[in-house]
Amino acid sequence: WHRCQTVVSASRELCSVGSWIVSDSPVPNEAVATGKITDILQKADSTQAIIILEQYVVQPGRHSTFNMPFLSPRRREEVVYLILKAENIKFSFNVQHDCSGGTCKASGKRPVRQERGTTNLEESFIEHDPLVTFYIINTASLHNPHLLRRTLPSELTKPTLLWEDRVLLHRQQSERLRGKREIRKIKNAAAAKARKAAKAAAE
Repeated sequence: WHRCQTVVSASRELCSVGSWIVSDSPVPNEAVATGKITDILQKADSTQAIIILEQYVVQPGRHSTFNMPFLSPRRREEVVYLILKAENIKFSFNVQHDCSGGTCKASGKRPVRQERGTTNLEESFIEHDPLVTFYIINTASLHNPHLLRRTLPSELTKPTLLWEDRVLLHRQQSERLRGKREIRKIKNAAAAKARKAAKAAAE
């Protein structure tokens, strides 16, 4: 076997080690498999290629902070790997580490690269909490959003209301604005009265 750098998905994009992908699943009763590519291998005497996928599963609810679908490892206590045919990769998608659930900090330091070389300058980067193994599916990304919507359950991607009662919200907002207007009117009247009194006293 030869170790490869990239593989082409059905959506005609290059996927490399570290890419998050959706693939046809080899597991019975599961239509797709999701996870992160950890290795790409090609058989020495043929064009057949396989990928090693660290498997994650889509959770049934949305993330409490970002209101987006999120992933967790297949098993909590151990890493599960799948061996997949490279030709079965459907597409890649964007995920973000769930930093809000851990102690991720901008504590890392690395040299700033300029063109092809490194400089004497340093930049900070986020060091992720290794104990947090949840990843948020970035549905706000413009990368393959149509394919994500076709794959994920509709309840995880459909728009949600910020307020259930829009009419009530408008009424409350208008009352708040009217209250502010009345307060401003009273303040302006008091200021005008004070100016008038000061002018009369000066005369």
